[in-house]
Amino acid sequence: MTHPALGSSLFALGFADHRGVKKNLSGRFFRNKGESIMTRMTILAAALALGTVTAALPAAAQDASATPELMKVDWYDVQLIKWVPGKGGRAHEIIEMFMKTDKELGLSGVMDFHMRTGPWDSIVALPMRGGIAEVGWANNPEEKKWDEAFAKQVGGPEKAKAIYDEFNTLILRSERHVGHIDRD
Repeated sequence: MTHPALGSSLFALGFADHRGVKKNLSGRFFRNKGESIMTRMTILAAALALGTVTAALPAAAQDASATPELMKVDWYDVQLIKWVPGKGGRAHEIIEMFMKTDKELGLSGVMDFHMRTGPWDSIVALPMRGGIAEVGWANNPEEKKWDEAFAKQVGGPEKAKAIYDEFNTLILRSERHVGHIDRD
């Protein structure tokens, strides 16, 4: 399954899904590999203590009518990609297919940088149209619509799966990050 609300099936570059896309990258937002159980327990204890202090505040001090203001930013899922040597051209042919589906669905805003320096061949920034909350989605609500449109474009679900599988073989390694652009 792809993630069209983020702008493109390119989202699949660093996410675990039913196609087995880069399973080793899932969960990077939530903990570092070197994080110990003691660190997590300390954080949990601090969070519980903070909750107890907040709960003890008088009702008058807790303004239930105040709505927290969200930051005025546009969130992006940023994929850093290193292609298998000699396979970048084919990868970008498939990316063009993905972009065609995006265009058909009226999605835009994907930024695809072809790098000339540094360790990465491509950096792709996908708009998170649902904001930072998309990080926590179990299922992206737009994904089925995107998958159906892509399958229709390429001749059916089996052909779409074959293209996804091929695309995944073109990736030597990748990283996933989340960042934002200030609107102000």
